[in-house]
Amino acid sequence: MKINIKSIPTFLILISVIYFLPGLFSPRDFWIEDEARYAEIVREMMIEHEWFIPHLNGHYYPDKPPLYFWLVIFSSIVFGTISPFTFLLVTFFSTVGCIVSIYCLGKYLFDSMSGFLAAIVLTSTFLFIISGQIARMDMLFALFITLSIFSFYYAFREKNRSYYIIFYFLCFLAILSKGPLGFIFTFLPAVLFLIYKKEYQELKEFILNKGFILLLSLLIGWVLFLILGGHYDYIRIIIVEQLLGRAVNSFIHKEPFYYYILVFPFVFYPWIPFLPRAMFHLHSTQRDAFALLLIWFISGFLVISMISGKLFIYLLPLFPPMALVIGKFFGDFFQKYDQYKYDLLIEGIVSCVLFGLMLILFPIALKVYFPQEISFFLPLLVAFVPVFGLALVFTLKRNVKFYIALSFIGMFLFSFFSFGYAGSHISKHFSSRVLSEKITKLSRKGFMATSFNVTRGIFNFYADSYIKELTFDELQTLLSSNKKFQCVLKEHELKRLNKPISKIVKVVGEYDLSFEKYLLITN
Repeated sequence: MKINIKSIPTFLILISVIYFLPGLFSPRDFWIEDEARYAEIVREMMIEHEWFIPHLNGHYYPDKPPLYFWLVIFSSIVFGTISPFTFLLVTFFSTVGCIVSIYCLGKYLFDSMSGFLAAIVLTSTFLFIISGQIARMDMLFALFITLSIFSFYYAFREKNRSYYIIFYFLCFLAILSKGPLGFIFTFLPAVLFLIYKKEYQELKEFILNKGFILLLSLLIGWVLFLILGGHYDYIRIIIVEQLLGRAVNSFIHKEPFYYYILVFPFVFYPWIPFLPRAMFHLHSTQRDAFALLLIWFISGFLVISMISGKLFIYLLPLFPPMALVIGKFFGDFFQKYDQYKYDLLIEGIVSCVLFGLMLILFPIALKVYFPQEISFFLPLLVAFVPVFGLALVFTLKRNVKFYIALSFIGMFLFSFFSFGYAGSHISKHFSSRVLSEKITKLSRKGFMATSFNVTRGIFNFYADSYIKELTFDELQTLLSSNKKFQCVLKEHELKRLNKPISKIVKVVGEYDLSFEKYLLITN
């Protein structure tokens, strides 16, 4: 199999544009909870000129480091506004960077074809598509993790230890993107790989490298900056509540240890059926590359599994090694078919079965969650039917090349329709704009803006103000006072209030947001 194109990276950038540009320019609002919260953080940083320590609703926000917000601030300054576009622009360039870097790593580990196919696999996985269309720092984080592993392995194989300095600097950027996991996801697989290779002298050189001193200096400098600025509470919150608390007993997103085992097959769709065979193939052909990629994946997988707080998007930095495994398999399959006569009929049929289940479950999910928007998704369902039929035909004919092409096209259709075509229509189900604007109107009439037991900061951006977060006792006190107030809360929270609510407050708005009902009440 040959690709008659001079520049594969340029071709991959074009693919990235086709896949992700429709979502970038989709006219939508910030979605709760994460996007709306991050928008408010950027707004407060720009208004208060507090560039180094993120704040939310007037308080420290220690959950995430500032690098992602710095990039969004730069984007917002360039375009003169804080908008989903300025956020998604950072995501877009991070996505393109991930795709091209995977190709480059695959080319270095294997060959150009394997690198190209690895990039194709990565681009068209379910989770990667979603992550490339939302305003979060996960894609930026995945980019730095990938580049750091690349720099480490290059330094090791080429015996060029100056690249360890690059590794540690990229490690620092990963930490600045998403915290301590940036160190664990990079340093741990590097150390484990060197131990696997029994390269103990190299391990010593790796740890005692000038790059490690650089990393420590940067981190110590950051801590000293916080101490000299008097931000002791910020340091305490990061260490006690964020680092230790969320690792042992997370206050959000708490899931069992096996959570990622259950979700990985779904988020790595449609390529998951090919992974076992691809792992076996790589193990039998290139042991070192197999060890590197497996250690990269398993070490990160175990770490996030041991952390109590879990979200499926946390798997994203672990997709590149698996994409590389499959890319190598497909590359050899196409170029050395006579040598590797694998029958991929079973894998293809399994993938088609999953595709068929999606065709059945997708309209059911629409009926449950977005009944008003079914008409906008009909073109997607109609387009999926012939793609599914052709994929099944080519699978039965054992034509893997066309099957891969159709899988890639099918996932593009999902990306285009879900985030480009229909994205603006489903936006109202996730946007806090209408509720926030109602809060603003009531605030102008003298009603103090408050919230009770909702995620902090998700209504502030569109309300263009701080919203006081009430404890249960504070809300009870307000209910007994003569102060004019408004409060946004979830519907089920009304049952917690031990007063005759109907006589004290009135519901001035009901809003279905992100599959939950929010109420706006006043006294």
